[in-house]
Amino acid sequence: MGFFQNKKQSMDYYCSKINNQISIDEAEVTARKFNNLDELKKIYFNLSIAYGKSKDYELSLHCIQKSLNIFSSIENTSYYVYAKSCEANCYVSLKQLDKAISIYKNLLKDIHIDKTTAYLYNNLACIYIEKGDYKNAETYNNKSYALRESSDKNSLSQTMKTKAYIYETKEMYDEAISILNNIISCDTGYDCSVKIDSYKMLISLYQKIKRYDLEKITMRDLKQYIISCRNFSSRISYYKIFINFVANNLKNILTLSNQK
Repeated sequence: MGFFQNKKQSMDYYCSKINNQISIDEAEVTARKFNNLDELKKIYFNLSIAYGKSKDYELSLHCIQKSLNIFSSIENTSYYVYAKSCEANCYVSLKQLDKAISIYKNLLKDIHIDKTTAYLYNNLACIYIEKGDYKNAETYNNKSYALRESSDKNSLSQTMKTKAYIYETKEMYDEAISILNNIISCDTGYDCSVKIDSYKMLISLYQKIKRYDLEKITMRDLKQYIISCRNFSSRISYYKIFINFVANNLKNILTLSNQK
């Protein structure tokens, strides 16, 4: 098999092997053959991601827990937090929200890095939204915002997007739209994927309030933004949105076109 130069190469390999019915045991035997526990940890991690993408959350959870069991302490903080977040995401997908919340709260006891703490706060806010507990969602969202505003402005848009989601689920559409427009209009500090997600949410909101004219304008703006990103994966993301947009709103598009 050999080992891999980077995480993407490794994940791509195991994603393809899952389609060919590779077993978890086979991956483990191969890594142990080379007496490489670090590689075994990565194999389980990448298998977990791949199974998650295949929506097999039980197997994804099983793999990430095996990855975490290889070491008993926080040897690598960034890896540990990300792996535990993957474990929490599995529980969210399995609708076991309290277990996910417990994972993040336990991490908060061990982690004392502002950027990481802000990330954990934001993830907790998202889970509380899923629970319909908007009071706790806003509490953790506000904590995340305060930390990111002072120590991690480049990630602030993630917390703002979560705030918009809180407003959307509470049907406070004007407030949600205002936040999303603020994210989109900012020229610096926000990565391409966050802005594209914000465009997606904005399009969805305009659909909900039946502002099809603004929906069409936003779709046009999204197209122009993605072209400016010059990012292939972002363009693929846009075309998926565009197909759904046309399929769901063909009548509105034709009506607006005829009004020109």
